[in-house]
Amino acid sequence: YALRDASDAAALAVMSRLLDREACRFVPLSRTMLVSEVVERLKAERPAGLCLLSVPPGGMAHARTLCKRLRAAVPDLKIAVGRWASTLPEKYRSALTEAGATYVGRTPAETREHAISMARLRPTNAVARNGRPVAGAG
Repeated sequence: YALRDASDAAALAVMSRLLDREACRFVPLSRTMLVSEVVERLKAERPAGLCLLSVPPGGMAHARTLCKRLRAAVPDLKIAVGRWASTLPEKYRSALTEAGATYVGRTPAETREHAISMARLRPTNAVARNGRPVAGAG
């Protein structure tokens, strides 16, 4: 889910290319969706996790608010936040985890690893689009 603007949407496109489709199902959500729509979709689909992407500058308050609302609405949801910056002060990581983020990645590679780790936490009946079991599921 790209949080704010075209930079975040570009980050979403990068993330989509980094993920192994066999190990992780990646479904981009439109940044025009209301938070309530995202919550309803998450409740209906029960994914292994959600990855929020936000490229500085800006967007920190929005990321924190969204983490808080998602955590309140879907308490067991794993939330990875990709806050891609060459330097990410610890206070920002702490603010995001206090708001409900499970993981905070400061690079595309770090965020990719968090997303894949969430996919590994899926129930044993998880299957890829081709019908085969998801690698690392269960």
